[in-house]
Amino acid sequence: MRNYLLAVAFTALLAAVYSVQNAGYVTVRFLFWTRDVPQGIWEAAIFAAGCVVMWLLSLFGSMEMRDRCMEKVSDLEARIGKLEKNCSLQEESASRRKDSSSEGEQLLSSAIPRDEDVVERDKRDREEQQE
Repeated sequence: MRNYLLAVAFTALLAAVYSVQNAGYVTVRFLFWTRDVPQGIWEAAIFAAGCVVMWLLSLFGSMEMRDRCMEKVSDLEARIGKLEKNCSLQEESASRRKDSSSEGEQLLSSAIPRDEDVVERDKRDREEQQE
């Protein structure tokens, strides 16, 4: 920003020097308007008007660019929200599968006799057969 202000100040200084050096009068005609003005003042005024017009055009351009960027940001935020929702759904699904598989393992482990249980049962069966 500071460099921009320095450039504007330097350009204004050059326009002022030009205005002082060109003190002769010129007749300016525009549509129905006619006026005699100093040449340097007239050219400095036209230069300033051109600067203002270009500044306004760049201002409108930057506002349009800002709107596009804001629209793109909102689109990307919506996409991020969808992806986060999808990710959380996948995490929930994975945790449910993990829970159901651990429950299934518990059911299987209770249904399938352990080796110690089998050995105990065999001992009891043998003792009963011996009696």
